[in-house]
This record gives sequence, C-alpha cells and structure tokens, in this order.
Amino acid sequence: MERITEKHLNNELKLINEKLNPAGNLVGSFELSGAYGGWSLVQIVNEGRGTRSVLGDYHRPKRELFEQMRAFNAGLMEAGLWFRL
Repeated sequence: MERITEKHLNNELKLINEKLNPAGNLVGSFELSGAYGGWSLVQIVNEGRGTRSVLGDYHRPKRELFEQMRAFNAGLMEAGLWFRL
C-alpha cells in the first residue's frame, strides 16, 4: 500500500479548488489544516481567513483524509462540476 504524503493531499486539494473556486478568490477557497498529528479539509469563509470544516470536525490521518477528498472529488464530477477544469 502506497504511503500517502502531503503531496497527495495537495493534488486532491488543487482539483477541488479548480472545480469550486476557479477564480482563485480567497473567500470560498479550500485549504488543508494540520493539527494534533492529523489533517482536515477546511473552506475559507471570510476575509479574516475564518474557516469551516468540510468533511467533519476532526483531524484525521492523511490516508483517511485522502480517501475522503477523492470521494468528494468523485461526487463533484457526478454532480457535473467537472466542466470547470
């Protein structure tokens, strides 16, 4: 089983931002949050860089977050948001 690195998470993050924030605005963009030895996907909600948790309110291992982000991306494609690429 391949080790999941920050690079893997950043690649998935890039795909999410390309689909949901193609203009590259600060508000509405997605970021990775690292804390407590784990990772979380968050969305910036205001100019002060306030965030909201996207996939649950806890930090998890990289592999778990990677799989959730891949599923999130697959859902976006099913919803027809792939055309923004």
